[in-house]
Amino acid sequence: FEHKLMYFATEGGLVKATPMEEFDVKKSKILACGLKDGDRLIYAKPDAPDQENMLFITSDGMSINIRKKEISVMGRSGKGVGAIRLGKHAKVVFAEQLRNGQDGNILLMTEKGYAKLTPIAEFEEQGRNGKGLKAYQLAGDSGRSIVGALLVEKISMVTGIQKSGDMSKLSTETIPIAARNTRGEQVILAVMGNDVSELYQNIFD
Repeated sequence: FEHKLMYFATEGGLVKATPMEEFDVKKSKILACGLKDGDRLIYAKPDAPDQENMLFITSDGMSINIRKKEISVMGRSGKGVGAIRLGKHAKVVFAEQLRNGQDGNILLMTEKGYAKLTPIAEFEEQGRNGKGLKAYQLAGDSGRSIVGALLVEKISMVTGIQKSGDMSKLSTETIPIAARNTRGEQVILAVMGNDVSELYQNIFD
């Protein structure tokens, strides 16, 4: 564990790194990350040394790509520092470590079942805790909120789950590739309030 870090990110736009040795304790249950009231942990992974950046996507279609060296190292009880300044009612829906210029795309989907793949290279590096860059053009019938985002490094299957419990399995081959500040195309029929609520990557397909 010596000198290794664990990265944490929250819905509220906070991020931190904690030394792995802080988790080398005999207790069976310990605090891993402090949280502000109403906040929720969405990401916890060990440091990937070859991935020097971290990308965040928000529900209101914004994004920020920051250097991991800008993320403060703090203890288990620490709540973190700002990764992105959130808009009103927005939350972080995706966080992941990555390497600038790496191959692959970010898949974004709205509650109305519209989706697109945007090349990682389009998410330019920025300073920590800014407002970020637009990652999706939200508008009208195509959706007003990003419900999920995924890192797609190869052709794979993903699943969208609707409020009714309906599940739609999709190949990423069927999802269009589009620039960062654009909207996608409808890949799941979400009508009469049966919105898409969750998006998952099928790791066994």
